[in-house]
Amino acid sequence: MNTENTTQTLAEGEAESLKAMAKNAIQREERARETLAASLLDMTAGVTPSAMRKVMEAAAEALPYRLFLERIEVVGIDEALCTLRRDITRQLVTRSPASSTCQLTNEAARMEIGASQYFLSSTAGYVQD
Repeated sequence: MNTENTTQTLAEGEAESLKAMAKNAIQREERARETLAASLLDMTAGVTPSAMRKVMEAAAEALPYRLFLERIEVVGIDEALCTLRRDITRQLVTRSPASSTCQLTNEAARMEIGASQYFLSSTAGYVQD
């Protein structure tokens, strides 16, 4: 990371690395959704919970990266990363565990928390806290 200025600026290679991480997460979600959709079209096969779980996990992991890419378009990569990390951290600190009567909803919320934690750890080396 370039730390010559008082404001943080990602080096070009770091910016491209972050964008590649985002692209990979989104592609994993797309593949998981396509696999589930194909299995649902096969009327001779049952709906497999493991395929649904893979989609839920991949969607949770892709969400912060989708938000990151959306923010880049508005504020630029440096601010997008810093503000998203701040917002995710705030959400993790203030969020209470899901308490729905639907176990699937609770599991999805748990996956989002885990994915948010993973996003923070994966992007920690790109920022100065």
